[in-house]
Amino acid sequence: MSNHRLPRRASRSLASAVACGLALAAVTAGCEKKPADPAAPAAAGNGAAAPAVNKAGVGTVGVVDLQLVMKRMQWDVERQGKTDTAATELNNGKNAAIVQLKAILDEKRKQTIAAGKLSTEQINVLNGGGDLEKLPLTKDQREDWIKTVNGVLQIEQKVNQAHQQLAQKWSQDVELMYQEAIRQSARRVAPAKGFSTIVSTNVVFHTDPAADVTEAVIDDLRTAPPRIFPPPPRLNIQINTEEVQKATSQPTTAPAQPATKPTSSIR
Repeated sequence: MSNHRLPRRASRSLASAVACGLALAAVTAGCEKKPADPAAPAAAGNGAAAPAVNKAGVGTVGVVDLQLVMKRMQWDVERQGKTDTAATELNNGKNAAIVQLKAILDEKRKQTIAAGKLSTEQINVLNGGGDLEKLPLTKDQREDWIKTVNGVLQIEQKVNQAHQQLAQKWSQDVELMYQEAIRQSARRVAPAKGFSTIVSTNVVFHTDPAADVTEAVIDDLRTAPPRIFPPPPRLNIQINTEEVQKATSQPTTAPAQPATKPTSSIR
């Protein structure tokens, strides 16, 4: 068994991308425009019509506090729990793939060491990406080792990319789920409150308190149909030696630079 470590790598939080998207969201009620009230007074001066107002006399644009909705509905707690589960699922899949790659590299290392009957010093050269020409290995043995090292590193990079892409996609899906739930609620609340448009308080500098429909949206959401939460993302990759060998092009005279000064978690 090789004495090279497979260190843990901290996963990035998925919650930040979800929270950022919600903070900037604007919700449009999407109600049909009502014909102008013929009894509404005209504005003085330029002859333009006075701003339309609803029953409360505060205009036709309402506002909703998304952060308060998330807190009162306990969606912030729900989101964090789901995010932790998603991160665990993804990290488990990623770590399983790394374990497979490390096993393949360790096996090739053992074969190469045995074939060349390498000493401890020579093994250090092999592991450190030194001058393989100085080792008692045939050309085919050197190229086979180099091809395996480069293949492992390339597949590891693909695993990391897949991990990141799945995390980002899941965060976007969660963000859209919450936004859609609030948007549908706003569309239901708007007509009863006399608003044609509802926007987030996060993009409004000032508003009349009478235009705040947050409580009405929360009350509506409490009786709304259950949301369909995106399932946790999963990374399920099975790797074998043949795939590692195919991952590289023609072997070179030395492993790729990452093998000598790796950012890889595989040693």
